[in-house]
Amino acid sequence: MVASGYFNNTTITGVYKDLSTTKPSLDSCPCFKNNIQKVRAPDCPIPDDKLIKLAHSPDSFICASRVNVPDFNRTMILTQVPDVSNSQNIEDFWRMIFQEKVISIVIAVMPLESSVTLQQIFPLLTGTYANHGKMFLNNKKVESAVAMTSYKLEILPDGCSNSHFTTLYHLHNWRQKRGYDNIGELVTTIEKVLQVNENTVFMSMNGTGRAGTMLALFTAMLQVSKGKEVNPKETIEKLRAERCGVVDSAEQLGTVHKAMAHWFKNKSNSEEIQTLKI
Repeated sequence: MVASGYFNNTTITGVYKDLSTTKPSLDSCPCFKNNIQKVRAPDCPIPDDKLIKLAHSPDSFICASRVNVPDFNRTMILTQVPDVSNSQNIEDFWRMIFQEKVISIVIAVMPLESSVTLQQIFPLLTGTYANHGKMFLNNKKVESAVAMTSYKLEILPDGCSNSHFTTLYHLHNWRQKRGYDNIGELVTTIEKVLQVNENTVFMSMNGTGRAGTMLALFTAMLQVSKGKEVNPKETIEKLRAERCGVVDSAEQLGTVHKAMAHWFKNKSNSEEIQTLKI
């Protein structure tokens, strides 16, 4: 990757411009179209058969897309941050997490991005709890690193006796349309999700760019772990066919390449690779 110039901005920009884009028309996405006021990225439609439907309320709309990841026999979802101005949206989000038995959530948002705080979505301190409609959330444990904080959350719907546990990883200070500087923390987080190998949600404000970048990295790392060769461009194009808008800037494409190189470097026993500057 280094020898091929994949860390040269001109090369990255050229590859990004060459990425094919598959975008369904609004007319083929009636549910999305009818709920456009709830969508943060209205130019990235989701076909009805890709939308997550709540079993208890099929007419409720969640801007969350089920994505088929090759060789991943679990549920993978890309979703936007819910609109916190309507409490029902937050309740529906956690209802989705419980219904789909999501074990890992990775969220990339800036502090106060679009006037949203994480505190509005879930309790941030160990031993605290919150009620979002009929969904009860209990924060069981918080662990902090330099650029990532993880939260062990217990989720229990009203009237249900069996709670569900999920781990939410928050990657700090990743701006929209931009790459991510804390590559090591990103790789470590995605490795944790890979190791758990269970139903997963990647979430960003719009549920496309940064969430899609994390999904692209996850997919590439998964393929390598299964002994397969990976072409990041082909990987992203296949994911875009599943969810348009995945990886929405050249900088984010660069993040995928740099993260893969960092991952290879840490796993390699080759002195030549270990001394490469990424």
